[in-house]
Amino acid sequence: MGVLILLLCGISTTSRASHYAAVDLYLDYIGSGPNDLKYQVTLIVFRACEPGAIELSFNETVYWASSCTGAGTCFQRSLPTVQGPDTLDQLCDTFSAFNACRVSSSPWPAFIRRIYSDTISVPIACSDWRFWWTNSARNSGIVNLQNPSSLSIFVEAGMNNAAKWNNSSPRFIIDPIPYLCQNQPAFFLNGPLDPNNDSMVTVNSNPLDAAGSGCTATGSNINYAGTYNLLNPLASSTGYSVSANTGTASFTPTTQGKFVVAFKCSEYDRVTGTELGYIMRDVQLSVLNCNAPPPDIDSIPQNLTNATYVTSSTGNYLIACPGVPFSFDISGSSNTISNSLFMTSNNLTVAPGSVFGVVGQGTANPTGTFSWTPTGADVGDYTIIITVKDSTCTNNQPILLPNYFVI
Repeated sequence: MGVLILLLCGISTTSRASHYAAVDLYLDYIGSGPNDLKYQVTLIVFRACEPGAIELSFNETVYWASSCTGAGTCFQRSLPTVQGPDTLDQLCDTFSAFNACRVSSSPWPAFIRRIYSDTISVPIACSDWRFWWTNSARNSGIVNLQNPSSLSIFVEAGMNNAAKWNNSSPRFIIDPIPYLCQNQPAFFLNGPLDPNNDSMVTVNSNPLDAAGSGCTATGSNINYAGTYNLLNPLASSTGYSVSANTGTASFTPTTQGKFVVAFKCSEYDRVTGTELGYIMRDVQLSVLNCNAPPPDIDSIPQNLTNATYVTSSTGNYLIACPGVPFSFDISGSSNTISNSLFMTSNNLTVAPGSVFGVVGQGTANPTGTFSWTPTGADVGDYTIIITVKDSTCTNNQPILLPNYFVI
């Protein structure tokens, strides 16, 4: 796992039956200048389809405060739904029609997602703006948390607009509801992205309950169940690690069930090193009774031109320069010659103007080629994710089997 670096190179509360599973919160600056501190706030909420769960509300309330506005001062906004409700799963098409959102007795998990968004303004630039959302309750049956259905879910985002008035927060672009197979090596790709090309660091963090409510709410660490803890939040035969560069979590799950993990991504000005903000997210991992290995994929770029691949103890990097076209190949292969593999990339989302093409799409041995000629405006860190999925499903293998190359 690594990160692509371009260098200048000489140039409101609801019922306890809500069953919240995962959540994201981030902000985009949309103002017109340093005296117009206007932001688009986006909240993405995922509900588990389980017995007793109620529908997500049409509106959700986000709160924000800062030391600059005085103790006890708090602002709030009711965000309307701008997308959804959508039904999501990571099942093969045959099984998706029978997921738990569509058939209540189904063993195959699924989730309802709503996206909430609206514009807000803050009255003054300050280094410690804090935005938060909380609601109750989490879904039941989570293996690694104590008394999960009695707990709220809480996330926050931070903003230092005293250092950079037109800054937008980072965000995670991968849905926080991965399906995994028991006893198979697994990766969860958060996919951190910063629209301002600031430096990002992603770390493992503790899931949060809410202490207080509304304007008085703060995050409180949730107690793990049994022997689970922050360093080992799920049963894994290979440990649990998170790449600070790419935000990728690596592990091999050995126990079936639902597990909650959390992440925090902080952003820094790449010249001064000043922290500009952060986001948090809750993720729900579904470890299922399937044991087919994922397809193979190259771990290092092949046929690399006009770029340098660097390995280090802190992660792997691909270094390229603005104005110089570079490219590399990544190949996938199936463990069964008759299976069909499909390759995709997030390149258009994170690196507009880049190209990703695939030869042998739908065969057992596809090869993808990534190419890009970045400009001086593209200097920054990028996480390029190339995914290969095995879409060959059986009664014992209901999920799409993915594997990833991340740089």
